[in-house]
Amino acid sequence: MPRNQLRESIEHLQEELSSGEPLSSEERARLEAVLGEVSGILEEEESEESDDGFGFDDLPKLVERFETTHPNLSLVLGRIADALSQLGI
Repeated sequence: MPRNQLRESIEHLQEELSSGEPLSSEERARLEAVLGEVSGILEEEESEESDDGFGFDDLPKLVERFETTHPNLSLVLGRIADALSQLGI
């Protein structure tokens, strides 16, 4: 279930990025980096090896940062953070 939620949230975030309010190049780069990392997790085959090097520590900061300026992005990022948490990431 969390993987399906994560896929749906990623698709929603991609839609928001392409059709939402304009973002600064820094904000867009940070969001695209998060999308790339999350997408990589979904593409990995299930294995016991875990890469704890993902930089998801900034995800809650991004959620907070976009709450007032881009509320839709904030909601989607929050769902992604929840799904990652449910996956133990």
